Amino acid sequence: MSVILISNVAGKIPSVNQLLTTDSGMGYNRVDGLFYALRISGNVKQVICIGASISPGDIHTRLHEVNSPADHAPVAEENRGKILATDPGTGEIIFVSGLLSEGAKASATDAGTFGQMSLTDDYLYACVKTGEAGSAIWKKTSINQT
Repeated sequence: MSVILISNVAGKIPSVNQLLTTDSGMGYNRVDGLFYALRISGNVKQVICIGASISPGDIHTRLHEVNSPADHAPVAEENRGKILATDPGTGEIIFVSGLLSEGAKASATDAGTFGQMSLTDDYLYACVKTGEAGSAIWKKTSINQT
C-alpha cells in the first residue's frame, strides 16, 4: 500500500528524509493545499512542489503576498484554470492543468504533462515526467478513508 505524508501545518514542506520514508515519495499540505514529490536525479534528492488541490482557497494570494485578488492582473485566457509548476528539466515556471481529471490511467506510461493528476475512488495518479504515450511516467498511490 502506498502512503502519502500529510501535514496540517501552514507553510510546512516535507523534507527529503520524510519523503524517503514513504513508498510513494509524495506529500500533501492540507492547510496550503499543495502537493510535493521527491525528485531523485543521480545522487541529488530534492523536494519539489507538483501542484495544488482542486480548491486551494487563497493559496495564489498568499504566494504573491498581495492584499486582495483585485491586486492581480487578469490571467490570459489560455492559462485560466491552470496552476503554476516548475519544469523539472529547466526549472522554468510553467502552467499545468489546475484540475484533477477523473479516471484511472491505462498504463504507467500514458501520455501526460508533468504535474497533471487524475483521481479515482481508490487512487491518486500524478504525472512525474512529460511525454507522449509510451514515454511519460505516471505514479499512483492509494487513498484511504479516515
